[in-house]
Amino acid sequence: MARLRARPKVRTRKYGAAVPLRDEDRRLLNLLQGSFPLEERPFAPIAAALGRSEEDVIDRTAWLLRKRIIREITPIFDTRALGYRSMLVAAKVDPEHPHRAARVINEHPGVSHNYLRDHEFNLWFTIAVEPNSALGLEGTLDVLARLSGASSMRMLPTLRLFKIRMDLEMEATTDGLAAPVEAVEPRDPEPVPLSDWDIAVIRATQGPMEACPRPFDRAAVRLGVGTDEVLASLVSTTRLGRRTLPLGGAAFNNEFGRPNLGGYFRVYEQNVGGQVRGYHKPVMIAGGIGNISDAHTHKHDVPAGSLLIQIGGPGMR
Repeated sequence: MARLRARPKVRTRKYGAAVPLRDEDRRLLNLLQGSFPLEERPFAPIAAALGRSEEDVIDRTAWLLRKRIIREITPIFDTRALGYRSMLVAAKVDPEHPHRAARVINEHPGVSHNYLRDHEFNLWFTIAVEPNSALGLEGTLDVLARLSGASSMRMLPTLRLFKIRMDLEMEATTDGLAAPVEAVEPRDPEPVPLSDWDIAVIRATQGPMEACPRPFDRAAVRLGVGTDEVLASLVSTTRLGRRTLPLGGAAFNNEFGRPNLGGYFRVYEQNVGGQVRGYHKPVMIAGGIGNISDAHTHKHDVPAGSLLIQIGGPGMR
């Protein structure tokens, strides 16, 4: 039986193959990709960075969505950090009717990509399975193989990971699109501890986000809470998922006469009984020549029976 060749997917646009963009559109696209603020009015700081009004930025974003320059605006969560198992899978399906199998496979909510290939294994897709799946990844693929009529499915685990930029540089020339590619051994991040509330927020904020002044309000209404609570959960989840320690000079200067030349923060967070608890500890790096008034160099006598307030922990006694 002759094997049908894969047909390329061709997209057409009215009035041509591309929509012309203005320079300010390119700047806007860069900001939307790399630094969308987790704020109640996220388009306001973007507008400030562009020197434009919030209304103008929202209108232009809506135009870019209508023209399909932007497919959608939505939070993207790292499934690995959430404890999901993901895999690239190659399937061998009926070459005369591959789309029948593709429709069955695509019904699984964890399938994000599915491509027709000119190969004996002619359908390649990626799938993610939740951590509490009753079937697990292997069992899920067994069911999909049976329902889709695939004669074989092979898991293709990552052997070497090539780390590239996931955003598209819109302002630079073609040289600016090239980014260094780092080849590393694959290593899944530790799953982030999430409360039931965090999971509810993730579910409520998934999907296309409207280009409007307060796009996070819709998720807040669905959850029956204030928008500030939704954003607080997203900020906490983002911080835990990235495992970052914020750097910068500590601005406390809480030692006599020693200027703060720099510093950093030590950060700890842990999910305790469904609540995230932790601390941000500023650590100063001090030095140089201090300056203090002579009037402040001697302690006054403290009368017996005076009430004392201790400032600082054991290290400050």
